[in-house]
Amino acid sequence: MRGGHRHGSRSSFLATWSFRSPVIVLFAVASIAIYRMRLRRLTKELNIGFEERLGERTRIAQELHDTLLQGLLATSMQLHVTWIVYRTTRLRAPACAPATMLRQ
Repeated sequence: MRGGHRHGSRSSFLATWSFRSPVIVLFAVASIAIYRMRLRRLTKELNIGFEERLGERTRIAQELHDTLLQGLLATSMQLHVTWIVYRTTRLRAPACAPATMLRQ
């Protein structure tokens, strides 16, 4: 009879708020901890993806900038050479030379 009595007191303890309250709190804390771990993992994955996209965009922007700068520099050099040739030709050529140059 004592064995049955112990079992009855044990199940009655499990039904008390003295037992249930810590279990509920433990479950809530564990749930929050799991949620925060998941949130940190997702944030890390998103940051990695963002950094990859930012790096690719930066690389493309640098390539475009370099290409544009190279084109402008080439155009500037061509204009400079054209200006030098024009000044040199104008100084040596007779007054009717521009009309002759346009026909060619």
